[in-house]
Amino acid sequence: MSGNIYYWGARPCVKENNLNGSSTFNPKVKPEEKGDEVYLNFLTDQQYQDIKEVIITSEILGKTRVTKTFFDNPDGTPLKVDKDYFGNSRSAENAVAGPFVNLEQGNQNLKIW
Repeated sequence: MSGNIYYWGARPCVKENNLNGSSTFNPKVKPEEKGDEVYLNFLTDQQYQDIKEVIITSEILGKTRVTKTFFDNPDGTPLKVDKDYFGNSRSAENAVAGPFVNLEQGNQNLKIW
């Protein structure tokens, strides 16, 4: 485990490497329903912007515990998480922790559903 960000008193697993975050920063995460749509509201800080991570791949994830096989795509090709939740490209320059890339510092209001 590596590259996660811990805010507002969240505590990492004892096996976590490369710890990031601030126990005093409150990201004020709040889901919001507007009719049939769901938005995710939260804050990002400068640390979120500054921490760059690696692209997650089958090689990084290693093998599963039960079947002892690599994580892969449904067609059997190696997994490479090079897109974010919205389909935006993830690269070495913008690979941050979490499912969203290219966020500006500050308030986020993302339509997730």
